[in-house]
Amino acid sequence: SGCVQNTQQTEKEPIKIGAVLPITGAASNLGEWAQQGLELAKDEEKFEYNLQDDQCAGQAAVNAFNNLQLSQVKFTTGPICNAASIPVSKIAEDEEIIMITLGVSTKAIREAGNYSFTILPAIEAQTKKLAEYINSQAIKSVSVLYVQDEYGVENKDTFVEAFSQYGTVTNTEAFERSNNDFRAILTKIKVDPSSAVLVIGYSPNYINIINQAKEEAK
Repeated sequence: SGCVQNTQQTEKEPIKIGAVLPITGAASNLGEWAQQGLELAKDEEKFEYNLQDDQCAGQAAVNAFNNLQLSQVKFTTGPICNAASIPVSKIAEDEEIIMITLGVSTKAIREAGNYSFTILPAIEAQTKKLAEYINSQAIKSVSVLYVQDEYGVENKDTFVEAFSQYGTVTNTEAFERSNNDFRAILTKIKVDPSSAVLVIGYSPNYINIINQAKEEAK
């Protein structure tokens, strides 16, 4: 007599995670890239994700995160934007849901608590390296254009501090994330003695500033 051992393995159920990303709005291109990364990884890692659109905005992100809780997920990737990540991190802490942000590393996110994580180094580490690189290019004066939110201000402040040992930040100009017309700012820095311009913002901001700077240069 003997016994037959069943060697057939039961396939594990895929892990279910949440994804809070800017599918629409000012940072939709970033959300699209993140979603492409999830698609590439999910077959290898055997997971499913519930995608919610945060529009790179606070209340929309809270609504998106609350929708995920209906699916009882315990792991969330995103948000990307600082404006979305900070309010969501408060809920993540209260509900003990692990949140891994993809695009911000502000102090507020790094110190949000035990359940909020970021994949990026601290902003001051990034701006320090940027200041070192600009100095290596023999650039001694810089104008800084920055988006008027926590992300933009922290980047601006840490860069100004880091670059002060190499040269001079001759001008700092803030703009709203929704701003589409930068001609007044560009005219102001056109007479500035800066040999370089640092822009801190979101994709539409960069595109508009570059295109309008080209127009101003004609």
